[in-house]
Amino acid sequence: MTDSLSICKLNTPNTLIYKDRPARCDIEDPRGNYITIKHEHGEYSTICHLEQDTINVKIGQIVKAGDLLAKVGNSGNTEGPHLHFQVQNGPDFNRSNGVKITFTNTYQGKKKLKKVSQGMYVHSKINQKI
Repeated sequence: MTDSLSICKLNTPNTLIYKDRPARCDIEDPRGNYITIKHEHGEYSTICHLEQDTINVKIGQIVKAGDLLAKVGNSGNTEGPHLHFQVQNGPDFNRSNGVKITFTNTYQGKKKLKKVSQGMYVHSKINQKI
């Protein structure tokens, strides 16, 4: 498997969300700092809102599970530090369709989970001590 990367780094400020007002993105790209990885079978994963100047990979680099890609940040259209992760059927974040994914080795605290739901705080035990 050969994975290739496309990297975008923006130095724009975060968008502020005000109480009782609709969210509005005032920046060029709401993803902020992001990495897109090309996988087998025409699938791509995109990881967004990365911390500025922490992207640890280069375009064309082959990556594998457990590699440190970047640090979670607060770039782009976001209220606070978090990671946006999605898998899609093409390289274009805005025009590709999402692909269902399955996580393995997923834990909440010390409890191994059988199912992961949207909005859950979880971690993985791949190549790290918890």
